[in-house]
Order: sequence, then structure tokens, then C-alpha cells
Amino acid sequence: MSAVGTAGILRKGLIVFQFVVAQVFIISAIIVGNQLLYMQNNDLGFNYDAVLTISIPSSVQRDKTLLHNKFVFKEALAKHPEIASVALGDLPMDIGAVPIIANYQSDSGMVQTHVNLKYADEDYMDLYQLKLLAGKPLTASDTGLEYMINEAELKVMGLASP
Repeated sequence: MSAVGTAGILRKGLIVFQFVVAQVFIISAIIVGNQLLYMQNNDLGFNYDAVLTISIPSSVQRDKTLLHNKFVFKEALAKHPEIASVALGDLPMDIGAVPIIANYQSDSGMVQTHVNLKYADEDYMDLYQLKLLAGKPLTASDTGLEYMINEAELKVMGLASP
């Protein structure tokens, strides 16, 4: 094969490759656009309209004397009539959570499952308008040993009902 013929095949191959890559990008953009429309237009199970998230610096979270200040800050915000609800949590509802491995006893023995842990106070459920299938909502007197799971984790654990 001549050098001109090899260059022509290479040129055509690169054009086809660029066309395929462009198609992949276009299809990916359409998929991402559809996912965004789905998130904006469908009920995700929680209310995220007009929710403002304020991050507390990690230095405050580690310092026990400053930790009380976040509760004072929450109370100060709650006094404003323009603010409908105030809650404390480690991450907003639309952001992931801390992944951990949970162990629980089932009929077949000890089972490990991956769960996403999210800290929330007693007002978190009201703020996001979450609904419980069973059990009781969080209270200020909870010790931190209480957990809530969603329907997906309920199925992973093999429980028929909450």
C-alpha cells in the first residue's frame, strides 16, 4: 500500500472516530438533560423548594464549646417570622451522606449492608416534609442510637414491612 493510501485510510478513520465521539457527547448531553428534567418535575419524596443551606465550619463541629452555638444560631433563625422552619443536619437532603457498613441480626445470621448515614435533628423531617411509614419521628431527647431507614434499605434487609 502506498503512503498516500495509508494516509487516506488514517484520515477517514480519524473522521469516523471524531463522529462517533461527537455522537457519544450528544447522547450523553440528552441523557443528562432528561435526568435534570426528571429531578425538577417529579416528586423525589422530599420538599426542597426555598431551602437555604448554611454550612457550619468543621472547626465549630469539633469544638464542644462552640458546638452549643449552632443551637443558639438555630433558635435565633427560628425567631424570624420570614423563616418557616429551621433544622440542623450534617448534609442537605439533596447531597449524599456518609457511607458506612451496618451490621444487623437476621434470621439467617449476622448481615452486613452498606448504608448512607445522615445526621438530622428533630425538625429535619418537618423542614423537608418527609413522611414516615412506621415508627416515630425524631425528638430532641433521642440519644443518637435511634435510626431511620428508607424503603430501599428495608428491602435490602429483607423486611416485608417496617
